[in-house]
Amino acid sequence: MAEPAAFAGASRSDATDTVETPVESPVEFGPLAPLEVGSNAWAVGSQRNESGTGALLVANPHFPWEGALRFAEVQLTVPGEIDVYGAQLAGLPGVGIGFTEGVAWSHTVSAGKRMTAYLLDLDPESPTTYLVDGEPHEMTSAEHTVEILRPDGTVDTETR
Repeated sequence: MAEPAAFAGASRSDATDTVETPVESPVEFGPLAPLEVGSNAWAVGSQRNESGTGALLVANPHFPWEGALRFAEVQLTVPGEIDVYGAQLAGLPGVGIGFTEGVAWSHTVSAGKRMTAYLLDLDPESPTTYLVDGEPHEMTSAEHTVEILRPDGTVDTETR
């Protein structure tokens, strides 16, 4: 009888086959970063590690180390509420690949188009104006106030 899978539709395999021929045609991401499609993630649960406790998740998204489509390190902490650490594509909110004390997650590349990265031309005469089809568009700003935990333990607010 086969062992149960980690989730519906998943299966366990003891296969050791390897792929001899790499993908020949890379997907082009335009001028931002030409990438070859590929990524991997794997996990070892407590049932399969030497100690029989804990788990290990390895995330390897195959994104560039430089350029517009790179990941940035992120940590979000609200004492007593949340402590999450990981990485996210630069400029996007949240943690795309990461972990908390009790759960870890990753993702791998797929053919679905889930986002589009735009490289905007700025107006050289006005650094807060961008151009679309040669037409200028003013950037907008918004102020936000957040609570800040200071090193001495006091809570303060800052608006930016």
